[in-house]
Amino acid sequence: MSIDSVEARISYIVAALFLVYAVLYIVRAVQKYKVLLTATPVKNACQVGYKLVSGTCEQSHIPTTGYWLVPGLTFLVLSIGLLIFIRLKKRAALIVIGFILGFAGGNVTVGIVPVAYAAWLLLRAFRLNRYGDPSFAGSSRMAKEQAKARREGRVIETTTTSEVIAGPRTPPPPSKRYTPKKKPRKR
Repeated sequence: MSIDSVEARISYIVAALFLVYAVLYIVRAVQKYKVLLTATPVKNACQVGYKLVSGTCEQSHIPTTGYWLVPGLTFLVLSIGLLIFIRLKKRAALIVIGFILGFAGGNVTVGIVPVAYAAWLLLRAFRLNRYGDPSFAGSSRMAKEQAKARREGRVIETTTTSEVIAGPRTPPPPSKRYTPKKKPRKR
């Protein structure tokens, strides 16, 4: 199943968002971005290495390069993969990469967008497969028609174009090598 123009546009937005995330993470790795660690003071005193600032203990910490670089490169590779599969119009690959991007995000604020995007694509694929129309209005209309046909006892036509073109399947001919010869029937 290929994607339509609405899915392609939203896919490009998600890919662009995660390319921006990738660039931000990689820039933080190169610039040795500082992380602020906080702790609660015990009896108005802080642990060694922390400073008491307005009631909380703070420590400025420079993490290793991999702290920012690994997620940045992960986002970069997956975003490029997303762009490739948008051009190839492969919905299944977009769903998988969307879920991977969401779970690779590390926190809810980064990961909610691609997980919601992948779930939306999955829902549209389900509607397209079941009703022939991925939109909410079209699938709702088809579901109502199918329910009405069931209530009236009519046969619901569910043939796909591949079944119409190919026709009924015939069983394969018996293989001479693997199929034992039939013995003649006794009368």
